Amino acid sequence: LVLGACNLCAAHGIDSYQRAHSCPFKDCDCARCNVVRVRRAIVAQQLRLRRKEMIASISTHRSYTCNRCRNHGVLVKKKGHNNNCSFANCDCPMCTLCHSRSILDAKFRKSIRRKRSEYKMS
Repeated sequence: LVLGACNLCAAHGIDSYQRAHSCPFKDCDCARCNVVRVRRAIVAQQLRLRRKEMIASISTHRSYTCNRCRNHGVLVKKKGHNNNCSFANCDCPMCTLCHSRSILDAKFRKSIRRKRSEYKMS
Protein backbone atom coordinates (compact mmCIF):
# COMPACT_ATOMS: atom_id res chain seq x y z
CA LEU A 1 0.00 0.00 0.00
CA VAL A 2 1.39 3.39 -1.00
CA LEU A 3 1.42 6.16 1.60
CA GLY A 4 -1.00 8.87 0.46
CA ALA A 5 -2.67 6.46 -1.94
CA CYS A 6 -6.15 6.85 -3.35
CA ASN A 7 -8.41 4.65 -1.21
CA LEU A 8 -10.75 3.84 -4.08
CA CYS A 9 -7.85 2.60 -6.19
CA ALA A 10 -6.37 0.76 -3.20
CA ALA A 11 -9.69 -1.05 -2.70
CA HIS A 12 -9.23 -2.42 -6.23
CA GLY A 13 -5.59 -3.35 -5.63
CA ILE A 14 -4.06 -0.44 -7.55
CA ASP A 15 -1.38 1.71 -5.92
CA SER A 16 -1.65 5.34 -7.03
CA TYR A 17 -0.93 8.63 -5.34
CA GLN A 18 -3.87 10.82 -4.43
CA ARG A 19 -2.34 14.12 -5.53
CA ALA A 20 -2.97 15.14 -9.13
CA HIS A 21 -4.86 11.89 -9.55
CA SER A 22 -7.86 11.37 -11.78
CA CYS A 23 -9.41 8.31 -10.15
CA PRO A 24 -10.84 5.77 -12.60
CA PHE A 25 -13.13 4.53 -9.81
CA LYS A 26 -14.70 7.88 -8.86
CA ASP A 27 -18.04 6.78 -10.36
CA CYS A 28 -17.68 3.09 -9.48
CA ASP A 29 -20.63 1.67 -7.56
CA CYS A 30 -19.12 -1.64 -6.43
CA ALA A 31 -19.26 -2.81 -2.80
CA ARG A 32 -15.59 -1.95 -2.17
CA CYS A 33 -15.98 1.64 -3.35
CA ASN A 34 -19.19 2.02 -1.35
CA VAL A 35 -17.36 0.87 1.79
CA VAL A 36 -14.69 3.52 1.15
CA ARG A 37 -17.32 6.24 0.62
CA VAL A 38 -19.28 5.31 3.75
CA ARG A 39 -16.04 5.21 5.74
CA ARG A 40 -15.14 8.70 4.50
CA ALA A 41 -18.51 10.05 5.64
CA ILE A 42 -18.13 8.46 9.06
CA VAL A 43 -14.58 9.74 9.47
CA ALA A 44 -15.71 13.26 8.51
CA GLN A 45 -18.44 13.15 11.17
CA GLN A 46 -15.97 11.90 13.79
CA LEU A 47 -13.53 14.69 12.90
CA ARG A 48 -16.28 17.28 13.37
CA LEU A 49 -16.99 15.83 16.83
CA ARG A 50 -13.30 15.81 17.74
CA ARG A 51 -12.89 19.46 16.65
CA LYS A 52 -15.85 20.48 18.81
CA GLU A 53 -14.29 18.60 21.71
CA MET A 54 -10.93 20.32 21.22
CA ILE A 55 -12.56 23.75 21.11
CA ALA A 56 -14.58 23.03 24.26
CA SER A 57 -11.60 21.55 26.07
CA ILE A 58 -9.74 23.91 28.37
CA SER A 59 -6.75 21.60 28.68
CA THR A 60 -4.22 21.43 25.86
CA HIS A 61 -3.11 17.95 26.97
CA ARG A 62 -4.56 15.33 24.62
CA SER A 63 -6.07 12.28 26.24
CA TYR A 64 -8.04 9.59 24.50
CA THR A 65 -11.70 9.55 25.44
CA CYS A 66 -14.49 7.02 24.91
CA ASN A 67 -16.27 7.74 21.62
CA ARG A 68 -19.69 6.67 22.86
CA CYS A 69 -19.48 8.77 26.03
CA ARG A 70 -18.17 11.74 24.05
CA ASN A 71 -21.22 11.49 21.77
CA HIS A 72 -23.38 12.07 24.84
CA GLY A 73 -21.36 15.01 26.15
CA VAL A 74 -19.44 13.07 28.79
CA LEU A 75 -15.64 13.09 28.63
CA VAL A 76 -14.26 9.89 30.14
CA LYS A 77 -10.73 8.59 29.60
CA LYS A 78 -10.72 5.50 27.43
CA LYS A 79 -8.08 3.58 29.36
CA GLY A 80 -9.69 0.98 31.60
CA HIS A 81 -13.18 2.12 30.61
CA ASN A 82 -14.17 -0.70 28.23
CA ASN A 83 -16.24 -2.75 30.69
CA ASN A 84 -17.72 0.26 32.52
CA CYS A 85 -19.11 2.32 29.65
CA SER A 86 -22.61 3.62 30.42
CA PHE A 87 -23.42 3.82 26.72
CA ALA A 88 -22.06 0.43 25.62
CA ASN A 89 -25.50 -0.74 24.46
CA CYS A 90 -26.76 2.63 23.20
CA ASP A 91 -28.44 2.58 19.79
CA CYS A 92 -28.57 6.33 19.14
CA PRO A 93 -27.42 7.49 15.67
CA MET A 94 -24.03 8.75 16.90
CA CYS A 95 -23.20 5.53 18.78
CA THR A 96 -24.33 3.53 15.76
CA LEU A 97 -21.98 5.70 13.70
CA CYS A 98 -19.03 4.81 15.97
CA HIS A 99 -19.84 1.13 15.79
CA SER A 100 -20.32 1.13 12.02
CA ARG A 101 -17.04 3.00 11.57
CA SER A 102 -15.12 0.31 13.43
CA ILE A 103 -16.83 -2.41 11.36
CA LEU A 104 -16.12 -0.57 8.09
CA ASP A 105 -12.48 -0.02 9.05
CA ALA A 106 -12.14 -3.75 9.74
CA LYS A 107 -13.72 -4.62 6.37
CA PHE A 108 -11.43 -2.17 4.59
CA ARG A 109 -8.30 -3.57 6.27
CA LYS A 110 -9.41 -7.11 5.42
CA SER A 111 -9.98 -6.14 1.78
CA ILE A 112 -6.55 -4.52 1.53
CA ARG A 113 -4.88 -7.57 3.11
CA ARG A 114 -6.69 -9.89 0.73
CA LYS A 115 -5.60 -7.80 -2.29
CA ARG A 116 -2.00 -7.77 -1.07
CA SER A 117 -1.94 -11.54 -0.68
CA GLU A 118 -3.50 -12.04 -4.14
CA TYR A 119 -0.90 -9.68 -5.60
CA LYS A 120 1.99 -11.52 -3.90
CA MET A 121 0.75 -14.92 -5.06
CA SER A 122 0.53 -13.90 -8.69
